Amino acid sequence: VRASQWISHAIDRVSTAAESTLRPSQDDGLITGFNSSSNRRKPLLLMILDRMGIDFISGAVNYVQQNIDEVVDSVVGVTMSSTGFITFNDLSTLAFALKTPLFHKPDVLVVKMAPEPRDIIWENAHVNLGWSKGREWTANVLLGIGAILWSVPVASIQALATADQIATVPGMAWIATLNGG
Repeated sequence: VRASQWISHAIDRVSTAAESTLRPSQDDGLITGFNSSSNRRKPLLLMILDRMGIDFISGAVNYVQQNIDEVVDSVVGVTMSSTGFITFNDLSTLAFALKTPLFHKPDVLVVKMAPEPRDIIWENAHVNLGWSKGREWTANVLLGIGAILWSVPVASIQALATADQIATVPGMAWIATLNGG
């Protein structure tokens, strides 16, 4: 079980527990509180396991599993994608989703409109944005260094390659008489 799957499962269990203890909602859908007295009684086996601390033991096993998952992910590489695609049925919902702040810190969750599905290279959809930005920066730096280093020999050749200099090369004397000399 991966860490994200464990978190998802824990959220599902908490949501189910919360739903089962909620008082029946009013007609307008407003939840008014939690029901402290549950009509259902826990099975005896669950009561015994709770007394023995099995929830603590299962939490410890899950914690160890999370740490193992992190080590495996750091060695093998992350198998989950940081990219997600959502399809909306109308433009107003799309516009609302694009403008809604999803996290209290800016730039933690980046939301933008996806390109057409045929324009996406699906094999690269799982690539991490930070890694991709790092590769882009490295390519730009190498391109800049290459342009600077390439301009030195080109500029020196251009400075030395005057018409008089080229006319001294055997077979190139015709350049001195081009356009009236």
